[in-house]
Amino acid sequence: MVTKQKPPDPGALERQQNRQVRAARNRRFGAFAVAAVIAMIAVALIVAIGPGARDKQPASEPSTSLGADPTAVATATAFRKAVESFDAERASSLLAKDADLSHVSGITPGQLPALIALLHAQGYMELPSPCEVTDILSSGTVVRCPFDFQDIRSDEMGLGPFHGSFWDIEVHAGQVVHDLFYWDVSRFSNQVWEPFAQWVAQTHPQDVTKMYTDETQTAWRLSGESIRLWAERSREYVQRSSQ
Repeated sequence: MVTKQKPPDPGALERQQNRQVRAARNRRFGAFAVAAVIAMIAVALIVAIGPGARDKQPASEPSTSLGADPTAVATATAFRKAVESFDAERASSLLAKDADLSHVSGITPGQLPALIALLHAQGYMELPSPCEVTDILSSGTVVRCPFDFQDIRSDEMGLGPFHGSFWDIEVHAGQVVHDLFYWDVSRFSNQVWEPFAQWVAQTHPQDVTKMYTDETQTAWRLSGESIRLWAERSREYVQRSSQ
């Protein structure tokens, strides 16, 4: 049997060979890319779990190997009590040489006696709760001492006590190394601080910048004259309020 065949298309064989070469080349590149990704992942895993990686702990978690300072609660309690009883000498003696008191109304250790004198002049009082350890750091043991307070003779006006405040006192080797003094003034500000500040501004405007750091009256000034004026004006304010 004789059949007729269509002549081959010129260049068809060459085009087919080129397609096969490109397909093979693409398969090789794909394999190389997958191998490269696997290699990078392997390197990352080696770095992540390298020597000592299993011993690392998150920075936010204290090491369980740290032990609490056995004097921490007693030292913190003594410091808080010294401030409350206006015993500046005793409070200062419990401070480490490089103690950080910047979170206690922004003072330095040398200004602690002046702050205690100012609190005394204002008729400050604390109603404390027991202190307890709340954290153990490499730099010391943190003790929280909650308290309620009265200030600017609020108790004499039948206001307060004001709740929700605390000391966070960090102790190392029986000394206070860091202190945070937190006042919850949410109620105190509206009932006592702001009315008293307005009264001072209206009645004794010349005393505003002597008693406060500036005319906004948001912070007290630490000076001998300020301490004297806080004592005088707070007593006068109570007398006027009772009339």
